[in-house]
Amino acid sequence: MIKLAKPDIKQKDVIDACMANLQKEPTLSNITKSRSFIEQKSNKYNDLGEKGELGNIPVHTKVLGGATKDDMVWLYDKKFVRDGGRIFYNKIMKIPPFSRCPFCGVRRVSTLDHYLAKTEYPTFAITPNNLVASCADCNKKKSNLVFASREEELFHPYYDEFDDEIWLKADVSLVVDEVLFKFYVSKPEAWMEEKYTRAKNHFEKLELNDLYVQ
Repeated sequence: MIKLAKPDIKQKDVIDACMANLQKEPTLSNITKSRSFIEQKSNKYNDLGEKGELGNIPVHTKVLGGATKDDMVWLYDKKFVRDGGRIFYNKIMKIPPFSRCPFCGVRRVSTLDHYLAKTEYPTFAITPNNLVASCADCNKKKSNLVFASREEELFHPYYDEFDDEIWLKADVSLVVDEVLFKFYVSKPEAWMEEKYTRAKNHFEKLELNDLYVQ
C-alpha cells in the first residue's frame, strides 16, 4: 500500500470544466441547482478524511438541490472522463509514483477508483479527493463497497498512514522442490486494534496474498 499526495485540484474548477458545454436536460438544470451543495460537501470531504470520519457520510441516491444518482454518474462518465474534465482525470492518474497502484503496491494504474462509490455516494462522483488512481483489478474487487464501520474501511491513499510499521509478513515452506509463500497481516505492537483490523480487511478484500505469491 502506498501513501499518495492529494490532488492539487479545486472542486470549483472541476465543475466548471464538466459543465462548460453541458446541454443535456434535465441533467443541466439538476446539477446547476445542486452545484453549491456539491462544492460545499466536496470541500468538507477533506476535513472528514483527515479526521478518519468518512464513514459518517450516509449512503444516498439524491443530491440536495435536485441532482440524482444518474445525473452524477453521467457527469463523471461523460464529462469528467471523456470531455472537459479529462484534464483533471489525467492529472490524478499521474499522482502515483512509477504508476504503481496504491491499493496493492504492485500493478500499474489504469483507471480511477471512487473511494466512496459514486453509485452509493453520488455527491462525490467528481470530488478530486475521492478519486484515486488504481489498477483495474483493485478497482473491480473494491467495486461499490459500502463500509459499515471504521474497521471495515480500506486503506485510503490520501489520508491513511500504513507504512509506519512492518505489518505484512510471509511464511515460507519447501514442498518437494518448490518454495511456497503465504503472506499475512501481523499486528505491530504500536498499532491499535482498529488499524490492524483495517489492514486485514484491506488485505483480504483485495485478495493480495494471491497477487503477492505469483
